[in-house]
Amino acid sequence: MKPLHHFNIDDLYAHSFDDFIELSYVAFLGRYPDDDGKQFYLQREFKGASRESILYDIYMSKEHKNKFTNFFPFYKIILIQFLMRRFITANVSHKSSQSQIDKEQEEPIIEYASRGNVLPVSITSPSAETVQYKDNVVYLDVKDVINYIEGGNTTVSGIQRVVVNLFLSRRASKNKIIPVMPEYDRNRILVPNEKSLEILFKELLNGNSNSLHLISILSDVYQSRVEIVFKPGDIFFIAGAFWIIDVYDLFISMRKENVKIVLFIHDLIQIVNPEYVSEHANLTFTRSFSDIIQVCDLVITNSLYTANDVKHILLDSFGSTISIATVPLATEVSAPYKSESIRPDVVEICSDQYVLYVGTIEVRKNHVYLVKIWERLLLDGHDVPKLVFAGKWGWQIEELRTYLESRNYLDGRIVVLNNLSDSEISELYRNCIFSTYVSFAEGFGLPIAESLSFGKTCICSKTTSMPEVGGDYCIYIDPYNLDDGYRCFKNVFEDTSIIEKKSELINLYYKPKSWDSFCSEVYDLLKEHVTDKNGPVNFIFRSVKLYYFGYQKVSYDDYLVPSIRMTRCAGWDLPSPAGAVSFSKAANLEIPTDMIGCEITLYILCCSTNDENMTVTVSINDSCSKIILSREIKPYKLSSKTYHDGIIKLLFSLPHSEMETSSGFFVGAVGWCNSGYYHDHSALLYEMISSAMIGKNYNNKAKKLSFSTSIESDENVKDIYDLLSYDGVQFITRSYQFILHRECDDSGKINYLRKINNNINKVFILRELLQSDESIAVNTADNVKHFISQLDRLEQA
Repeated sequence: MKPLHHFNIDDLYAHSFDDFIELSYVAFLGRYPDDDGKQFYLQREFKGASRESILYDIYMSKEHKNKFTNFFPFYKIILIQFLMRRFITANVSHKSSQSQIDKEQEEPIIEYASRGNVLPVSITSPSAETVQYKDNVVYLDVKDVINYIEGGNTTVSGIQRVVVNLFLSRRASKNKIIPVMPEYDRNRILVPNEKSLEILFKELLNGNSNSLHLISILSDVYQSRVEIVFKPGDIFFIAGAFWIIDVYDLFISMRKENVKIVLFIHDLIQIVNPEYVSEHANLTFTRSFSDIIQVCDLVITNSLYTANDVKHILLDSFGSTISIATVPLATEVSAPYKSESIRPDVVEICSDQYVLYVGTIEVRKNHVYLVKIWERLLLDGHDVPKLVFAGKWGWQIEELRTYLESRNYLDGRIVVLNNLSDSEISELYRNCIFSTYVSFAEGFGLPIAESLSFGKTCICSKTTSMPEVGGDYCIYIDPYNLDDGYRCFKNVFEDTSIIEKKSELINLYYKPKSWDSFCSEVYDLLKEHVTDKNGPVNFIFRSVKLYYFGYQKVSYDDYLVPSIRMTRCAGWDLPSPAGAVSFSKAANLEIPTDMIGCEITLYILCCSTNDENMTVTVSINDSCSKIILSREIKPYKLSSKTYHDGIIKLLFSLPHSEMETSSGFFVGAVGWCNSGYYHDHSALLYEMISSAMIGKNYNNKAKKLSFSTSIESDENVKDIYDLLSYDGVQFITRSYQFILHRECDDSGKINYLRKINNNINKVFILRELLQSDESIAVNTADNVKHFISQLDRLEQA
């Protein structure tokens, strides 16, 4: 790491996110971040917040204003550069909009200064040229790359490379391709000026611009945006990181308007191999996948391996699948080769003998495996070439960095190169002996294909998609078996003919794939595979199962728990982690089910968000009922019937008198079963009353659930089933009142709370209370027998 007094703002942005947060705190607050602060900004970064916006938050904090002191010599440098950057981007001249935009429709919006302070509202097409096309338009979401640039990145990698090339090669499509920058939280789609965006993406692809230059071009892009309106048959294409999107409600309205949604999935590592990714990242990805997959018309993957992952997960979780196609990625490195732009340290490395590993340095990529092999080869007296890691530092690599520094990078045998342009990557591929790629898991493995396109074989993992990419041109090893890797590298260093034979095979038969070819294949698929879909979402929701509207519970063991959020049609606020909250007089759901033409019983977990009870009218298909919602979440039972399509149409409505004073009502989960099947009722009810939501209140400001602080006797508890609808202290208190006819003392509360915290089942606790000497003394034998038989039936269910 550089000495602090040599730092500038680009150095700050170039660090791993953990280091970026630590250095930002030191620069602006004079201290290191605590765990809460670090976790907060980690969540913001994963959701797509730019590093500039995070730095601005820290700069504007009360703590910074109270500590406006020069803690370190580099503070003034960072501060001046940061404020200059914001000043420059805030004062970029506002581009004139298209002539057909009504100037009177301008709408002031609250945004960062770099985003522009005035935005034209709405036009039916992004330019006069668009209306000349008879075919439907394909809208390409480029917001992922914009966030990537705002994060301080100056070179492309992985997913962003795909999106950038899809835009730059857009003329390979028979349809008109329009780039868009959606504001998902505001339910609108914005189109930037294509020429400005093309300049920005080419600069990013070349990798020779600093962050300040890219941000200044990005300001032009932001200032040029106009809002567009879809028409039926248009295609919305997401090829980037879909999991950075917080809210998917825009896709619900797209589905209604017959706009086709296409998703490019690069891998499902967060679901299939969660051990290599942080828990927070896994939950965010899984929640996003569960939502967006329900409204997609087509999924495109980069490998057959990833396609099989998608198919199996959908079958396991939803019981059916959707259209899935595969287009392998291009193998060329995009930027034109310019020898004069190569960094001196890269030129120096290229004059030596070395093995190349291209990719972000993170735990999943298994760099430590190669370090141990190189160390062992050196200890055994082998003359090994240098090992070059070409990629930025990622996450969970602090131990590796410390290890390399403590051993002086194996006396210079290991070299780490960050922030490389495509020209420099090309130069490294061109001059290496061979490449290596020992990742544990991949969706494709682009560096393997890139290496082959330069005529260089790759020693790579034999796991996941990598053999599919490398074919017969690569040498395969077990990334979990160090001895296997040691033997392989030892053999190729001792017998150079092994590499020479692979190189000859590559030169004779391997055919590199261009990005133009890749983009043409992708765009052809859009027209070929996208067809009309029926129903509000892709999948059928099964009976006798509880479905949640929140996203706190998104996975269970090895399969995905489908959420029912995407069945919200109108009248709902943005989803919270806990569930769905209405914001208008009427809110409705449309749920495709397996209940076709039969009588159903529906259970809903819901509550009022007011301090007082509220009356809600619930219409289910042709049936109508009124329920009184209290502050506490409870299960409500309703009956209706379904028709030939199996769709349950739920309409919640409030009287005008309620709506004027109400902040809405909360719905946490819903489930249903055939009215005539008793055992299905028992199973569904048991799942409902076991839910952690029961007995809690919804805090409208905090957007989360919490228990009420006061406990009062509940005259509505008339049965064991009613007791099970409560949780924690309320469950214990009401159980004592109902079974022992007295208030619970402190020792009883402590005893049973300890059991609940140790995951002791509530049914077990009730059985223990019912069979106690005190219960037998105050209850009749018939009552005790009746209640125990109810518990028996619940356990059997």
